[in-house]
Amino acid sequence: MDKLVIFEDSSKVEFGGGQKGTLDVIEVVEKYLEITLFDTNRKSRFQKLTYNLKKSYLYAYGNQKNIGNSSFSVGITEIIFFPILVIINYFKILFFLKFKKYKNFETVLYTSSKKNLFFLYLLKLSMGYKYIYHARTLDNNKSIWFKILKIILRKCDLVICVSESVKKNLDIETGKVLYNTINIPKKANPYHFELDDVFKIGFVGELLDWKGIDLFGNLSELFDPNKISFHAYGGGKNLKELSFRFPKVMFHDFVKEQDDIFQNINLIINPSISPESFGRSTLEAAAYGIPCISSNFGGQRELIQEGKFGILSNPGDLEEFQKLIEKIYHDEHLYKELSENGKIYSKKFSKKNFSKSLINLISEI
Repeated sequence: MDKLVIFEDSSKVEFGGGQKGTLDVIEVVEKYLEITLFDTNRKSRFQKLTYNLKKSYLYAYGNQKNIGNSSFSVGITEIIFFPILVIINYFKILFFLKFKKYKNFETVLYTSSKKNLFFLYLLKLSMGYKYIYHARTLDNNKSIWFKILKIILRKCDLVICVSESVKKNLDIETGKVLYNTINIPKKANPYHFELDDVFKIGFVGELLDWKGIDLFGNLSELFDPNKISFHAYGGGKNLKELSFRFPKVMFHDFVKEQDDIFQNINLIINPSISPESFGRSTLEAAAYGIPCISSNFGGQRELIQEGKFGILSNPGDLEEFQKLIEKIYHDEHLYKELSENGKIYSKKFSKKNFSKSLINLISEI
C-alpha cells in the first residue's frame, strides 16, 4: 500500500473530536503514505488545518445543527437527496481514482463518516478497493441506519474502534480498539490550592444540548462566582443564546491552543446526557493534572474507571454534580490523588504509542 485516500465530512460540525481524530491519523500516516483528502466543505476549520494536503470535494446537502444526541440532524429533504448524492459522489471518486491511476492493490480508502461509508462500500464491490472505517460514535443499534451500517461493515477490511464501548456498540468481533491520542503537555498544572483565589471549572467541547451545556450553565447559578467560576470553551450556533441565558458562565468560543484552556482551569465537567464514545477533553485535562466529574456512561466512564482520575455522576443529575464539585473543592487530598492519577494514566495515550499501534493495524491490510 502506497496511498491512503481519506474521506471527511466537515459540512455540519464546526470542529469536533472526530475531525481532531482524523488530523491525528493524518499526522501519523503522511510520513509513510501519499495522502489525498476528500471533504464536503471548502471553508471549514478542518480545511484550514489541512491546507498542505492534496484535496478534492464531494457534494453534500445540509447545514450545521444543534439538536438531538448528535452534532448534526438529518432532515427529510436531505434523506430524499442522499441517494442521488451517493451516485454522483461515487462516480466523482471513481473518476478521480482512474484519472490519477490509483490502483486497488496500492490504495486504501479511509473514513470515520458513516455517510462516506456508502461510497467506500460501492467502490469495494465494484472495483475491489479496500477500506477502513474508524468508528468514533455510539449509535442507536435499533435504528434502520444501524442495520444498514452492519451490512456495510461486513465488507470492511479494518474497523478501528476508539473505545471498548464503541466496539461493544457495533457488536463486531473483528473490530480493533485503538484509543485516540492526546497531546501530553511539557508542564502540568500546579494543584489548585496554589493558584489564584477563584476555583475555575471548565466545559470543553461543542456547545450542544446532548453534551449537557444546559446542566453546566445551571451549575454556575449554584455557586458564588467570587469563589468558583465557570468557563465554557467551544463553538456552536447557539453561543449568543447561551451567553444570555447563563450570565455567570464565561464563554470563550473555540480556542486553538489547549494550553490556553487547561492552564487556566482547575476542574473539568463532562455533563453529557448521552454517552460519548471516548471523552477526549477529560483525558486531555487529566494530562495537565486536572480532575474531572463526568456522566456515568460511555467511553468517558471506561477511561475514568481505569485511570481513576475523576468521579462519575448520574447523567443529568444537577444535585449530584453540585455535591461532587463541593467534595473535590474542599478535599485537598482527593484532588491531589485524582490529579496524580491523571498525569500518570494519560501517558498511555501518547503520540508515540498511538502511531505505533495505528501503523501496525494498517499494515495488516
